[in-house]
Amino acid sequence: MFEISRCLYCRKKDSSNEVNTSILVNGELKQMQTVSCSDECADKIQEFAEFNNISSKNFVKIGIAGIIFFLFLIALNTVGFQVDIFPFIIIFFGAVFLLYPLATWGFYKRIGIKYMTIIVRVLAILLIVLGVLRLI
Repeated sequence: MFEISRCLYCRKKDSSNEVNTSILVNGELKQMQTVSCSDECADKIQEFAEFNNISSKNFVKIGIAGIIFFLFLIALNTVGFQVDIFPFIIIFFGAVFLLYPLATWGFYKRIGIKYMTIIVRVLAILLIVLGVLRLI
């Protein structure tokens, strides 16, 4: 489990406001009880839970569609259509993580929703920049 005394959103110590929410974890909607340091963080946790429940399904669908598309491009490369698809793969997955900054619940519990979302978005921007630099 995780430390019950830290806010799930911002990770401040000595948090005592209980928050009950339903969240999609590994494809299953689970009831989760956690704590927040303020009503603002409690609202942010609820907003994130709603965003996660909607985005998780879209994230997987877009990822699978992207993989199928890039497999199609790889097949075209073997036939004679020569293009470097690696930068496009990097840019695509960077854009997906920028739109859907999702991580595992272990990271959210250790680092906090606020900071983990920032970390994922920064890494997504780095992926996009690296992909664009590779195109140049």
